[in-house]
Amino acid sequence: MGDFRLQAIKEFIETLFKDPRCLYQEDNVLYCEKLFIINCIMSRIYTKLERGDMNLGDMRDYLSKINEYLNDEADLLWVDDELVLTEKWKG
Repeated sequence: MGDFRLQAIKEFIETLFKDPRCLYQEDNVLYCEKLFIINCIMSRIYTKLERGDMNLGDMRDYLSKINEYLNDEADLLWVDDELVLTEKWKG
């Protein structure tokens, strides 16, 4: 895998640690609930990039899905080894 892709993943993860949608504190408790699913996704992206099973367009699609998840616009789940985005009902 090209170093630029690994660097992009590292920078994305570092940014998430500064994002209040991912990591926030109330009193002396630190919350990072969404980081667990994001870590799973990023691990999968890394593995697929390393094997050459993913192109940059696919990577952008995954990152876009993560952003929608962080904005509480959708939920993410794995179905048959594919990341599926389910939009949240707005009523």
